[in-house]
Amino acid sequence: MRIPLLKRALLSCALAVGMIALGSGVAMAGGMGQGDSWAGSGPIHQTQDATNSNSTDQQADATAATYQKNLNLPYSVWSWGSNGGDVTQSNDATTTAQAGNWNETGQSIAQEQQATGGRDGGCGCHKGGGVDQAQSGSNDNSTSQDASSDASTEQENVNEPFSKFGWGPSESSCGCGSDGSWDREGDGCGCDDGGGDVTQSNDATTTASSSNANWTDQSIDQDQRATGGDGDGCGCDGRGGTDQDQSASNSNTTDQQSDAQASTYQVNVNAPIAIFSSGSNNGDVDQSNDATTTADASNWNGTDQSIEQGQRSTGGGGSGCGCDQDGSGTSQDQSASNSNSTDQESNAQASTEQVNVNAPISILSWGSNNGDVSQSNDGTTSAGAGNANGTTQAISQIASIT
Repeated sequence: MRIPLLKRALLSCALAVGMIALGSGVAMAGGMGQGDSWAGSGPIHQTQDATNSNSTDQQADATAATYQKNLNLPYSVWSWGSNGGDVTQSNDATTTAQAGNWNETGQSIAQEQQATGGRDGGCGCHKGGGVDQAQSGSNDNSTSQDASSDASTEQENVNEPFSKFGWGPSESSCGCGSDGSWDREGDGCGCDDGGGDVTQSNDATTTASSSNANWTDQSIDQDQRATGGDGDGCGCDGRGGTDQDQSASNSNTTDQQSDAQASTYQVNVNAPIAIFSSGSNNGDVDQSNDATTTADASNWNGTDQSIEQGQRSTGGGGSGCGCDQDGSGTSQDQSASNSNSTDQESNAQASTEQVNVNAPISILSWGSNNGDVSQSNDGTTSAGAGNANGTTQAISQIASIT
């Protein structure tokens, strides 16, 4: 059977293309197996894990209260010319309460890994450079601060004279004449209206201050270097089995509490009583209170923790060996931990209480209790409590194998 010329030409082209493709495939496989110079690397596994965690809780409370009171309550029944003197009452107070929190936290993790697998010249099966590295770093910080400050000032002036059936001041109290007469018209006697001057004064400076300060610095620095073995003309290079592991942890807990309380209480009372006592309780009365009350509580904490780890490993090399396992199987392990716990509590309390009381009583006593009365209180009360802590922890580890 004769084949047409066109069909014969198409069949010849198809056979030619198939032979070319088959020849090419055999050449690639042969090149792979006959020692083309191909630099292969082994199974390198690197793992890094880093965690930063921070929790800060701060609370500051400040309370300042000032209470001032002046009372003038004269009471007269059928008493001519009584309770007619000048009355001066004064209160002066500076009350301050301060509460403050300060916190600074710095956490840092730096990790670095470098691995170089083994190189092979003319090696059909390359297993070198089996490097496995793992790093894990953690920073954990918790800070709780509580500052409370309370300052209170209470001042009170009371003038409450009581006169019943009492007529004016006597000669001994005002010197209105040798005959003991009472000048009702105000012609220069000096005490025509009766009653002595009353001056009452309060002055207080009350301060309560509470403060917390915290500084925490945590740092982790890890570094790993590994180099697998090199093979030259080696049929099967299995060296460079390096295993490195590093683990580092920093943990810090700081709890600070500071309380300051300052309290000032001052009272001046003038309450003379005259019954059927003419010209009594007409002397000058001067009462004064002065107080400086201070309470201070403070906490300060500083913590510095640092971990630095370094590892170096270099696998051996082989030349002209059939199966060289020398220099493999290097294992390095490092673990470091810093932990710090600080608990501080500071309490300061300052209290000042001053009282002046003038309460003369006259019954059927003419010209009694007319002398000058001067009462004075001066107090300085101070309470201070403080805590200070400084902690420094450092770990440095270096492992090197060649």
